[in-house]
Amino acid sequence: MQKARARLRELQTEETSLQLQLNDLTNQFTAPVSDENTRRQVQTSLGEVQNRLNAVRSELDQARRSVQAMEAQGPPAPRR
Repeated sequence: MQKARARLRELQTEETSLQLQLNDLTNQFTAPVSDENTRRQVQTSLGEVQNRLNAVRSELDQARRSVQAMEAQGPPAPRR
């Protein structure tokens, strides 16, 4: 259970980081003083970060469901 919760926290941190990167890249892409080459590079990076963010969000959703299922099961029965 601790490993699942730790992984959940890691994924949440990664999601936040990727979202911030995405915001920064979006700002760079829409900046009025960017040349075409920079704009193409930023657009490529935008796609890569968006894909990674989608993958992390999918894994995060799965991790949340896993933790919820473990919590619903309750603690393991004591060994005899």
